[in-house]
Formats: sequence, C-alpha cells, structure tokens
Amino acid sequence: MNRLPVLVAFLSLAALADEPPPAPLWVSLQVAVVPSLDPSGKPWKVQLLERRDEKDDVFADKPVPARGNLELKVVEKHLYSLRLKTADGDIWLTDSEPFEAANSMAVRKLEPKAEKVRGLVTIGKRPLAQARLTFGTEDGRESVSLTSKEDGTFRGRSSAVRALASRGGLGVAPSPSRGRRGRDPQ
Repeated sequence: MNRLPVLVAFLSLAALADEPPPAPLWVSLQVAVVPSLDPSGKPWKVQLLERRDEKDDVFADKPVPARGNLELKVVEKHLYSLRLKTADGDIWLTDSEPFEAANSMAVRKLEPKAEKVRGLVTIGKRPLAQARLTFGTEDGRESVSLTSKEDGTFRGRSSAVRALASRGGLGVAPSPSRGRRGRDPQ
C-alpha cells in the first residue's frame, strides 16, 4: 500500500486578502497651557493619558515649554485625556471625559483655575507645624498639597477648592510632612 504525504497549510485571513493591516495614523495634538508656569513659578507638566480597557495609561509625560504650547504625537481615533500637574507633582486638572484625536491637527487649551486658601492647623488649641494638607476631589482627579509653617498657618492656591466648594464639600487630609518622623505633639 502506497502512502501519499499529506500537506497541511494554515492561512490567515490577512494573507488571503493580500492586504496588510493598516498602519496607525499619527496626528499632532497641540496643547496650549495658560499660564505656562505653575503657582510656584515652574513649568507645568502635561500627562497624556490613553484610555484602554476603561483605564487610563500614561502615554506621554512632558514639561510645558516657556511659551506655553506643547506638541504631542498621538494615534488618530484613540481615546485620550489630559492631566495638568505642577512641577512638584500635584494634580491640578484632569479631563473629565476622554476625547478622540480625529483630525490631522487637534488643539486643546488648558486654563487651570485656582482659589486662594489659607488657614490654621491645630491639635486641640495648639498650632501644628509642618503638617501636610492635601486638598483633593473625591475621584482623585485633582489633588494639591500645602504644608503648614511653624506657627501652624498655611497659604497657597488650589484648583480642588473650587470643584469641592461647588459640590458643597471640602475634603482636606492632614498628614506629617515628608521627612518628618516621630509623633505629633499632644
């Protein structure tokens, strides 16, 4: 009995169609930040977040040039969000809804707004020095930290205050400043 060899071939649909999958189209995203410096006088940082599986992944993390205009390359028809951070890492602004970069040149403008905050941190009636206060929204989209002085006073600007005040609540979490060890005075 003669046996004939059997040839088995696997072909993909792309090979049958004789067409390679289309390459992603990169487009320019122009981000304008006004003002170009954060409240401490340092350049803002812009994070480009790409939406994947209902989660935001950091796609780019760049400082804003002195002129306030930043160009980022993104893939067309993907979903993105922008996050604006201070040079010290405080989150001042995050897009509430993702956007799609659908044009050959998309433009986004970020104008961080802030309210002046000031106050006194005490334990009982005694001022608490070097307390780190974090003003933030419940969803974590905005978070700004300030540190109290030796007399317990603090002063600064926070973007989260406006958002929280408009919702009728202000969440402030005090914690010891970085580098401070030991227990708080009693």
